[in-house]
Amino acid sequence: MLGWLLLAGCRHKDTEPVPVPEPAVPASTAPDALLRALSVRDAEPSCAAIDALTPDPVAALTTLADTVTMPPVAPMRAVRCLVQLHAAEAEPALSRWIVDPAAEGYARLITDELASAPAEVAVRVVTAGLAGPHAALIREKVRLAATPELRALAP
Repeated sequence: MLGWLLLAGCRHKDTEPVPVPEPAVPASTAPDALLRALSVRDAEPSCAAIDALTPDPVAALTTLADTVTMPPVAPMRAVRCLVQLHAAEAEPALSRWIVDPAAEGYARLITDELASAPAEVAVRVVTAGLAGPHAALIREKVRLAATPELRALAP
């Protein structure tokens, strides 16, 4: 009799179904192939090869640089490719990263790579950086720049 009472007590009428949680959305919207290519340890692909992996390299590389943290080489390579091949289109992101207090690595990389960017874009990005938290390191790097327009910014 006790067993019957226990079973009767466990029976629930009109119970609500338990909701199933949605699967987690990946942190990056960049394609997996792009992330894999930027993450390789040996035989690093060229920026042109990286561009060929996505129909909109500026958006994909910017998203990757903003969202991916591991492996750390992937976002750094993404930023380098943006500076080397798409500096004019990526100027808003470059100007944002060069003044971001948490993005010193990006600021260093951007400053190092700006010689490959159009001079007018490089000058605007460096000018923004010289007004930001990484001004001292940017000034030192710009003093050694091959581009006269950049050297003129840091007397």
